[in-house]
Amino acid sequence: MIEAIQTKNTPALIQALITRMKNQLEKDVNTFPELIKEVETYAGTCPDSASVAILHSMIAEMYNNYYMQNRWNVNQRTELAGYVPDDIREWTSNLFREKIKQELTLSLQPARLLQQTPISQYNLILKKGKDAPQLRPTLYDFLAFRAIDIQPSDKWYEDVIDFRRTQPEKKALLLDEL
Repeated sequence: MIEAIQTKNTPALIQALITRMKNQLEKDVNTFPELIKEVETYAGTCPDSASVAILHSMIAEMYNNYYMQNRWNVNQRTELAGYVPDDIREWTSNLFREKIKQELTLSLQPARLLQQTPISQYNLILKKGKDAPQLRPTLYDFLAFRAIDIQPSDKWYEDVIDFRRTQPEKKALLLDEL
């Protein structure tokens, strides 16, 4: 991790963060809310905009996972308006939905930079299938479909199809339009 910090290798830093979080969760699953805050803090200080987008996608997924694991208790609570508790253990379903949407929106910005960033720059931290370079060639493609998987949205889907129509990889467009 020290080498990644010295060389400003943000994919390696994110990989180290993921590994440390997995190890921490194996020891104590109740630290999940604190780990979310840690990733949020890192996203706020990371100098690389593309890596920040990945971190926001991770944060959205973490909030979604926490909500899904605790949804029975969360859904029993009366929805809150005008107040957001500091501790997510006290949140209601509407707060989770809003926060997840906010993080996913941030994960797709800046769109132009993400559309120009080859997915291969992040091979260290992304799990991809064998056809990923043809079907999800840019970081934007990858993050847009992660967003759609986490919280489906017609707008995000339309945006990624519009982007694909301007690109030479027609195989990716065909898959997106199906």
